[in-house]
Amino acid sequence: MCRGNVLLWIESESKVKAQLGQITFFQSVESGGFAEVKRLIDAGADVNAQDKEGKTALIWASQEGYTEIVELLKRAGAKE
Repeated sequence: MCRGNVLLWIESESKVKAQLGQITFFQSVESGGFAEVKRLIDAGADVNAQDKEGKTALIWASQEGYTEIVELLKRAGAKE
């Protein structure tokens, strides 16, 4: 494998891992798992990422009535 292909593979793998991480983050928010959401934020989850419908974790948590997670997301820099 030449150097260019290796770099593309690494970049692609990083994007897939980031997408999977965001899926886990959204699932944790949707389920109301405060401790898991906090852990993922501490691990670097993008609190302003949007799902395929354009909703952020803050929107999901607000719609579900998870006020503790809403406050956690806001403290972590989530924008309304």
